[in-house]
Amino acid sequence: MWKKKGREKADSYINNDAWWAGTLATIPVPIMNYSTLAADEACMIHKIAGAYGYCIDGDTIAMLADAANSPIFGKLAPSLNPDAEIDIATAIRAYAIGKAAQAYFASDEKLNKVELRQEFLRAEREGKKREWSSWEE
Repeated sequence: MWKKKGREKADSYINNDAWWAGTLATIPVPIMNYSTLAADEACMIHKIAGAYGYCIDGDTIAMLADAANSPIFGKLAPSLNPDAEIDIATAIRAYAIGKAAQAYFASDEKLNKVELRQEFLRAEREGKKREWSSWEE
């Protein structure tokens, strides 16, 4: 029962934070994009961990981000289009890192880096099929 509630909470965090990441990426100041997106993703991972009853530190966040090849480590290409409402690629990557983190905590922290990377890639494919043009709750 509590794992189902954890999954529901985590899904909400992932959807909201992925949308926000895509929105933040449209800020036309690249250095702000990187620092703001890194903070957004770290916060998302922390909230996902909390949904599953875990208290984590920066090392866990860094490990998850590294295994998923997350934008936190500068692998991001934010939009410089000031007319864009949301940067879809950034939203998809944030969604994928969130889903990989969710899988990690749902497994009681038993996934290794290879399995985390597989979860990230699966979620990235799933994210590419979603409609990102409007707010999703």
